[in-house]
Amino acid sequence: MKLEPISQYIEDNTNLELGVNLFTHSMPPDVNEGVLVVTESAGNRVDHEVIGVYLGRFQTIIRSQNYGTGTARAYEVFNLLNMSEVDLTEYVVTYSRPRHTPHPIGGRSTGDLIELSINFDLRYRDV
Repeated sequence: MKLEPISQYIEDNTNLELGVNLFTHSMPPDVNEGVLVVTESAGNRVDHEVIGVYLGRFQTIIRSQNYGTGTARAYEVFNLLNMSEVDLTEYVVTYSRPRHTPHPIGGRSTGDLIELSINFDLRYRDV
């Protein structure tokens, strides 16, 4: 599954900017405030009953220097990506649903940063 359309959707609907504080696949270690979109698993299930429909999962990781700021950003992403029937040009999202509320997963360094995670289930179809 291509994640770039999801990242573009986030950029189009928030004040995040790709390559600055919004990233796909990997986030530079020196970014203190940002959102990362990654795949949760190596592949997507094929819907055997409907040709061209796929079931996937992806994860967002929200990094922040402040718990309150990070939590607010995480819920912004949580609400934005809870969607149905959204055309992302390369595919149509039938639904995207968070699997859980944002939860802290620790920081990437000596404890000065917090990271929160949200995993999403996604059903999409070819355009």
